[in-house]
Amino acid sequence: MSLKPAIASNVLIPEPTICLFEEIRRAVLAFPDEIEAQGPLYLLGTKLPAKIAAVLESWFTPNCHMVARALAEFFPVEVHDGVVLEARLDGTVGLRAHSWLTPKNDGAGILIDPVPLGVLSGPVLVLRGNGYMHRRECSFPEHRGEEFLARVANTTQAMKATLESLRPLASR
Repeated sequence: MSLKPAIASNVLIPEPTICLFEEIRRAVLAFPDEIEAQGPLYLLGTKLPAKIAAVLESWFTPNCHMVARALAEFFPVEVHDGVVLEARLDGTVGLRAHSWLTPKNDGAGILIDPVPLGVLSGPVLVLRGNGYMHRRECSFPEHRGEEFLARVANTTQAMKATLESLRPLASR
């Protein structure tokens, strides 16, 4: 017998939600740390001419906003943008822009954070209001910009390749 927190009980979190979380966790843990940018390249928010972009190598680390949107293309989840409380080493607390997921049609306030701040072990599954501090939801203007949308498209392609690599050989 192992220590199983009450939150892991099927009474609080339905089995399909736990399975969804496990699939997302598996995908995120297999996802590469850096991916190559395809399509237009940007420097300080300015689209580079194709002749210059053609000779540059552009790798980037997708952030939580990009990963959440990529996952939403393949799983039944909704993306939420907002801020989370950040406990700093100096003892102060601040707010940091962040994105997380909720299962579609979920009324229990369950969050799936695919790229949680300060957590090295990967995605987390939590009930809202149980210690994990996701705060106000809001909209970030940069999430509508051409560069961000191009990076989301790159991240989505890399997520697709990751998910395909995780499928059993028999189903490929």
